[in-house]
Amino acid sequence: MRVNFGFLCDHFAHKDGKPTAVGIGLDAFFASGTPVRHPGFDAVISLRFSQEEAGGKSVGLGVTDREGVLIAPARYEDIHIEPVPGQLYQNKTVKISISDTEFPSFGDYLVIWLLDGLEVHNLPLKVMQETS
Repeated sequence: MRVNFGFLCDHFAHKDGKPTAVGIGLDAFFASGTPVRHPGFDAVISLRFSQEEAGGKSVGLGVTDREGVLIAPARYEDIHIEPVPGQLYQNKTVKISISDTEFPSFGDYLVIWLLDGLEVHNLPLKVMQETS
């Protein structure tokens, strides 16, 4: 398995084979104080599987603090990779929405992607204090 890409954005849709992302490149947000609840954003990952990796997979997403501790329960989605005769690989794009997550303090966090329980990718996310 290989990661083709991963990103955070305000909204992601995948319609008729075409991905659409709004607010792509989200890596920080501002707050006047903490703890703060973020209303929501989408985390997107594209995974490439070989024919030998066909079958069911569990894709998970968690948000961790600087010490690697989850700040909210991880979210999971089951996917199935179908072998396609004559093709060397299959790409699978997965979106998991993160909503109403409480960030306890300002600073650095990681959005962690898991495949069958193992970390395969991570994206930084920073909570910054508003300045006047």
